[in-house]
Parts: sequence; C-alpha cells; structure tokens
Amino acid sequence: MKLKAVLIPVPELDPAIALLQNELGLALKFRDGQRYAAFETVPMNLTLASEQERIVQRPALVIEVVDDIHNLVERLVNAGVALRHPLEQGPHEWRAVLEPAQSCFQLVISQKLQGA
Repeated sequence: MKLKAVLIPVPELDPAIALLQNELGLALKFRDGQRYAAFETVPMNLTLASEQERIVQRPALVIEVVDDIHNLVERLVNAGVALRHPLEQGPHEWRAVLEPAQSCFQLVISQKLQGA
C-alpha cells in the first residue's frame, strides 16, 4: 500500500492550475482536459479533480493498493469507515471512496487495472 496523492476537488481546473503553476511554481505532471490534473511533488502528487471527474466532496488521500482492493475496502467498512462511493471501475483503475468518522478528509482507495 502506498500513499500516492492528495486529491483536491475544485470547481474549475484552469484557475487552480494557474495559481499552483504560475504563482507557486509547481510543475504540472499531466492534465486530462477539463477533468483532472496532477502536479508532481515529492514524495506524492497533488491532484485536482473538476466536477466532471469528482468522486470526492472534500480533500482526499489517494491510497494505491497492489493486491485485493475488495478485501481492503471490506476491512475498512467493517472497521467503521463509511463507504461514500462504492467500488467501481474508473477509466484507469478500480476505486472506492471512504470517509473516516469525524474527519475533514476522505480516502480514495485505488488499484490499477490489469495491463494499465
């Protein structure tokens, strides 16, 4: 398991990218149209999701797993972590959104698709 990124929901990508890139000097890693953008920061990425790609309602830690995402999601739910978005296949990975009790953040648990 690896903490891969911090995901921040934004209304629109352009103003957020302009601030992070032009004013704060962060390096844009990639951008997917008006949906999603990633800035490479060490040791993890800072990512932005617009309305089109938003699966979270607040900032989220993105956790990448190698094996058995179904088991991890089930373990977290059994431990009292609320499931906010069920496990689904996204464009590049399996993903689910969970929210720890009384927290100000969410968790995006992801696993790359086979062959991706």
